[in-house]
Amino acid sequence: MIERKKRGGRRAGAGRPRLLNNLQELEIGLECQRRLDDARALKRNDSIAAYLNRSDYVDLSNQAKAVPPEDRRLWLLSHEGCDHTDDVDSSLREMQQTPDNVEPSRTVHIAVKRTYGLRSEIVSAVALWASARLGIAISERHVRSCWKHVASALQD
Repeated sequence: MIERKKRGGRRAGAGRPRLLNNLQELEIGLECQRRLDDARALKRNDSIAAYLNRSDYVDLSNQAKAVPPEDRRLWLLSHEGCDHTDDVDSSLREMQQTPDNVEPSRTVHIAVKRTYGLRSEIVSAVALWASARLGIAISERHVRSCWKHVASALQD
C-alpha cells in the first residue's frame, strides 16, 4: 500500500504564528469596551444635566438638603416647607411639560441618544495604544476582532 504524504497545515506548529496571546487580546478587547462605556456614561451624564438645567429643580433640591435631616420633617410641614413643595411641583411640571391640573410624575425617563461614530474612533485609538504598549504594530482589524470576541463573551 502506498503511503500518502500529509498536506501543509496538518502538522503541529504549521500555519501563521499568532500575533497576540489570549491575555493580550482580552486586554485590548476590554480596553475598547471600557472606552465605549466611559463615552456612554459621559453622554448619559450630559443628558441628565441638560434635563435638570431646564428649570430651578437643582437649586430647590440643594435648598432642601441644607435643612438638617432631623429637622426636615417639621420644615416640610411649616409654611416655608409648603412653599418649597409647591415650587418643586411647578418645577417638575415645567420640566415634564404637563398642565397645571395634572400631578407631575416623581419618576422621569430621560432619553439618551446613542453614541454614533465612536466605535471607529475607539478602534483607532486603541490600536495606537496597544501598539505603543506591546511594542508591535497592531492593526485596526485586529483590534475590532479582539473587541468582537470580548463583547460576545460579555453578552453570555
